[in-house]
Amino acid sequence: MKRIFVSLYTGLLFVSAGCKTKNSFLLTVDPPLKIEQVQVKLEIIYHVPLTTIFNGSLYQPVPDGYGENDWQFIYRDSLVGGTRFIKTNRNDHHDYTCRFFEENGVYKVAFRAKGIGTFSDTVELKVKAAVMK
Repeated sequence: MKRIFVSLYTGLLFVSAGCKTKNSFLLTVDPPLKIEQVQVKLEIIYHVPLTTIFNGSLYQPVPDGYGENDWQFIYRDSLVGGTRFIKTNRNDHHDYTCRFFEENGVYKVAFRAKGIGTFSDTVELKVKAAVMK
């Protein structure tokens, strides 16, 4: 029960902090996953370089940008996944939600962008491929 409270409490803080850019961000983590092992990153192609939105404890507001918004989800530095949300106007603000959860031994993220151009996707996190030299 303690983990659920921490996740919801942390998520509520993100909503209020995200209002600076008129975007909001809510992150929840279902037990037994641990919020300290979660990372969320965003790259807006041609406009915003890869930006860490959340890294286990530190939150960065979601930047505004249009075009290809590439979201990356990471758990335990080894499980990764991502999705692309196309935004046609940088002035269109969204409420973003990410829910990390485990289902039948598979780690997943339910992502949703609500606003003009609403989008949702469930992403399966997979083992990061070894880097070849």
